[in-house]
Amino acid sequence: MSKSQIGNIMFTKDEIEARVHELSVEIFEHYVSKGVHEITLVPVLVSSFFFCTDISRNLNRISSDRNVEFQIFIDPIDVSFYGETSTTPSDTPTIRRNVAYSIEDKHILIVEDMIDSGVTLKHAYDILAEKKPASMQIAVVFDKVENHKVDINADYVGFPSPDVWIIGCS
Repeated sequence: MSKSQIGNIMFTKDEIEARVHELSVEIFEHYVSKGVHEITLVPVLVSSFFFCTDISRNLNRISSDRNVEFQIFIDPIDVSFYGETSTTPSDTPTIRRNVAYSIEDKHILIVEDMIDSGVTLKHAYDILAEKKPASMQIAVVFDKVENHKVDINADYVGFPSPDVWIIGCS
């Protein structure tokens, strides 16, 4: 895609980095205020992994700066509407990779880049909820609330977004 095909810049790199840091502070303060010092980040692969890494780094930095022990584990899940060889979406998302470790009685933060229809995230949420975590929350960079087709809401939202294609560039 050429630059001439790209519309307006919605958020600059600096704005996104600042907002991700703010979210990280909110996340840290929420868990620590509840006496929780260990969480498992569950990125919904593949697009959310960079956001997850940024959240993890920020949480580590905040923990160190405040001299508060706070452990972070990362255990990705891969949910897709597409089969391994299919280019046509199915009606129901499938789990291509589930969490590798037990999350029972663990505090889970699902990390996703964007909520559009919410169907994939809701499916992932429901699958993880069956594993009986102590708590589950959701963090997203972009939330297209007007597009939600299912009842799913993020606890931490970077930016509410209109119904437009969002392209990340560096």
